[in-house]
Amino acid sequence: MILRCYTGPATHHLKGGRTRQFRPNGEILICMPDGQMVGAEDRKRKNPVERYSEGGLSARLFVGLSVGQTPRYTIKQVVDAVIEIRKSQKQRPDATFLAQKGIYTEGDGAKLVEEDSVQIIIIDIFGTPEAAFVEQMTDMGEKLRARFEQKEVILEVQNRGVVQAVYGIHA
Repeated sequence: MILRCYTGPATHHLKGGRTRQFRPNGEILICMPDGQMVGAEDRKRKNPVERYSEGGLSARLFVGLSVGQTPRYTIKQVVDAVIEIRKSQKQRPDATFLAQKGIYTEGDGAKLVEEDSVQIIIIDIFGTPEAAFVEQMTDMGEKLRARFEQKEVILEVQNRGVVQAVYGIHA
């Protein structure tokens, strides 16, 4: 249960225009239903938090699930492919997958294509050198493009959340 309350200074106005002020001083304690007093030390996070690094490289890859206008693949097939590719790269297959709807223009922009697609997010928490990380991600993009019969896979590489480059991996 969470009870919201103001625990800061309070001013009380008494008869005759007098005032009294109360300024709390010291730690705020919470009295539990069993009578136990809980202080700040006991209210620390219950789940352990571990800092992995200063932050660094991440990639987003965008893969369509249709061939032309025909739906053909599933997100599960993309997940399985990423696991296989990352293992072949001798890397952990850790990734996040977002199912989405993609819209893009084909050719000279006259034809609008709408399809289900997948966004794959990979965060490098181990400090892989940038050139090696980009090589791994472009290799993945090439393999995903071929396996899912795409004309193009988009790869975005970020460093500390700032986009460094966007690549189009073409057939």
